[in-house]
Amino acid sequence: MKKYLITGALALVGMVFNTSCQNDMENYSSPEEAKKAIFAENFEKFYGTPNPNQDWGFADASLASVTATTRAHNVNGNLWYQNWQRPVNVTSNEAAKVLTAFSVKRENQTNAITINWNNYWVHQVHQSNNSYYDGYGQNTGDIHTKMNKIIAYNTSGNSNYYEHVNNFNNGTNTTVYTDDETHQEYIGTTLMLNMGTSASANNQFGYHNTIDSKDHFEYFIIAGADIDASLAGYYYVGFDFCASHPAGQEANKNMDVARDWIYNDWIVRISPATPVGSGGSTGGNINQNTSSTEVYTKQHVLVHKWVFCEDLGSSSNRRDFDYNDLVFDARIVDEYKIIKNADGTESAYSADPTHRYYAKLTPLAAGGEYEVWFNQSNQPIHSLFVPSTANNVLINTCNSSLDYTTPHTEGLAAQTIIYTFNSRSQASLSNINIFVRSSTATYELTANTGEAPHKICVPPGTRWPYERTDITEAYSGFTSYVENRVDPWNDGVDEKLYPLNNVPDSLKTDQYNQYTYIKDTQNSSSSTTYDVTPSSSETTIWTGNNDFIRWEGAYAVEIPASSFSEVGAGTVIRFYGVASGYFQVKATYGNTWDASNLGDSRWSDGCVYSNSSLSSYFELTLNATTAANFKANGMRLWGTNLKLLRVTYDNTNKSTSGSSGGSSSSGTEIWSGSKSIGFNLELLISKDKFANATSTSVIRFHGTDNGGYKQIWLKTEGWQNIVCAYASNDWPSSNYVDLTIGDYLSTIQSNNITIQGAGVTITKIELFP
Repeated sequence: MKKYLITGALALVGMVFNTSCQNDMENYSSPEEAKKAIFAENFEKFYGTPNPNQDWGFADASLASVTATTRAHNVNGNLWYQNWQRPVNVTSNEAAKVLTAFSVKRENQTNAITINWNNYWVHQVHQSNNSYYDGYGQNTGDIHTKMNKIIAYNTSGNSNYYEHVNNFNNGTNTTVYTDDETHQEYIGTTLMLNMGTSASANNQFGYHNTIDSKDHFEYFIIAGADIDASLAGYYYVGFDFCASHPAGQEANKNMDVARDWIYNDWIVRISPATPVGSGGSTGGNINQNTSSTEVYTKQHVLVHKWVFCEDLGSSSNRRDFDYNDLVFDARIVDEYKIIKNADGTESAYSADPTHRYYAKLTPLAAGGEYEVWFNQSNQPIHSLFVPSTANNVLINTCNSSLDYTTPHTEGLAAQTIIYTFNSRSQASLSNINIFVRSSTATYELTANTGEAPHKICVPPGTRWPYERTDITEAYSGFTSYVENRVDPWNDGVDEKLYPLNNVPDSLKTDQYNQYTYIKDTQNSSSSTTYDVTPSSSETTIWTGNNDFIRWEGAYAVEIPASSFSEVGAGTVIRFYGVASGYFQVKATYGNTWDASNLGDSRWSDGCVYSNSSLSSYFELTLNATTAANFKANGMRLWGTNLKLLRVTYDNTNKSTSGSSGGSSSSGTEIWSGSKSIGFNLELLISKDKFANATSTSVIRFHGTDNGGYKQIWLKTEGWQNIVCAYASNDWPSSNYVDLTIGDYLSTIQSNNITIQGAGVTITKIELFP
């Protein structure tokens, strides 16, 4: 082999190292070989000899390594409906009630509830922005970034262990899945499967704290029914943030954060996952009949990782090994065409059976000073950021509290490029060629098994070290990773790691096994009709093919009062329809546009339902008042952008407490007399009358019909509207109407209220517990 004399800049680099290394440098055949050898020698000097089987995370970063494994978490949200009854999103109203319940100090109270469901949903409810003080009196900053994951105890089988509840990271879960069938979006939800049913009340759920690198089990569970009757069947888990130093590290007071016994630092909802076709009251389905072919390009993510790179520019100092000279997101995609059948299944598209394999590469940081590029791109990495910068500018690596002599910029996002593979066997992140051009050489970055790595493959969402930060200062377990292959990525040191605030959630969360469908309009055509098949427990009260085009009476649907003769409190009204985009439906009593509160939190403004799309049904659950009103007046439906196909009711959960649907217990009289109400302050009730009321209490207004349009309003003594309890041309034959207090409890208990309105003489008002 021809010897190569090292001169110039590279020789100067070589002089920094020990004498034996300098004396041997002339034995290298090229500057590239010299650079890599010097890098390897110093890597082993600082971090030890790599385990001969250490593959630096690339072994499972290829399609060849992808197998049909079963995970306890199921994040394939677009297909949940195929096997599970669809989850219900957490509403803002629900989240507010739950946060209030958990924001109570529970000094020395520990959890006593166990949720032993084998399969369950975990839903994000609340992300805290609280901050606390450590043992030195220093502020921790926003603690949700320190609560880097939720864990759940899996007791199935013979080996019990903790599962990471996927997508629950940094105090939140912002992942959104779109149902392939209904196009409904599921927000912040993960399905946990086969978790076993023998967990205990003190170790079932936990979170990992990056301050002390420990798993914590300071949590408290509250049954939904104990918060509000509308939340019955759910359980809520709240976590209390704290930290403590490991044994023998008493001096590390920065790792000590005392508890405040308020379990609101992270809150999630747990609800049972019910297989399709089992239990409960559920509706039927809409059969979509299509006579043509719908072709889609299916993009299936089979590998999702991040890659940390060193450009070998310098390696004489441990601080040179910060592995942030290039950081990029990489997703390997298997792309092919499929036919979506009318029943929701897929079949092969025989006209084009080819598969295309490629990686989507998105740079996240560029902390090197050399020109770096992917071999399939003609653009240097720095030019992919927006705006582009010179190659010697550090991008997204610097700590804002420190001064750097090198020019740098933070918060930049980069373009995504496509890196193509020739075959499935070649589809591996290790086959993505990255080149560096220094002043003396051009060379490729490699990660050979058992050798010092120029690049490392890590889970998505792993934070990279700040500029000039030794990787062992950022991840204390890195040396063990090198020598023993123990992953260190869950135990980072927060103040040494670059924040991910500007990285999109879609890149930070593992997209493994996620699908994207792009309709091939050129090869598709469709002509669709719909057949509704209600469940056996439903009674149809309207059927048709009505297009709600605009908020006009010409497009409205009227259902007569006689159709509601058998409904009551607990009856579920189901509206079957289809909508390809955002739609709204308003339900009113009888032939009127006037709004009334229908008492179902899924309907905004009391009487309007909306969603991003629909291909099944939505529901309205009646209470005693709404049931009585629809019995007396019928229903009128208005809407936009929806094709309404059928309306049914389901009495599976109808109350049997009396024909009126009202409370069967004895009420407390809070007013009596004879008052023809108007819009004045003549009928005044003290707030003291409601001191013992709850959100489930019912106010019953007894009265007689004065003729004309009838209204009953609750207002404060200062004329502030609280709620319209009744609005209709007709008066119930029972001569009373009911109002469930619900969300108006705090207003009613803190203000004297007046009963105002028209068309009714009030004779008595009762409060039922």
